[in-house]
Amino acid sequence: MWSPKTKSNGHKNQHYLNMTVCSPGDIVLAFNKGKISDYGIVQASAESYPKPVFENTENNWSNEGWLVAVNWKKLNKEV
Repeated sequence: MWSPKTKSNGHKNQHYLNMTVCSPGDIVLAFNKGKISDYGIVQASAESYPKPVFENTENNWSNEGWLVAVNWKKLNKEV
């Protein structure tokens, strides 16, 4: 998972700060278009990392962010 460290105006965002409290073994859920389709197990704590290339998104995030390594698994059925 990746997120910027701050909003585009430089202010903090609790969602972004939550990346820094992830610990190996934590379970995370992938929520997209109103459904949970995947779950993951956090592999490592957050580290500072440059913004990856995203498709179909606006380019208004800063280039520096948080990266959390996650081993993702697809659910048999979306919830």
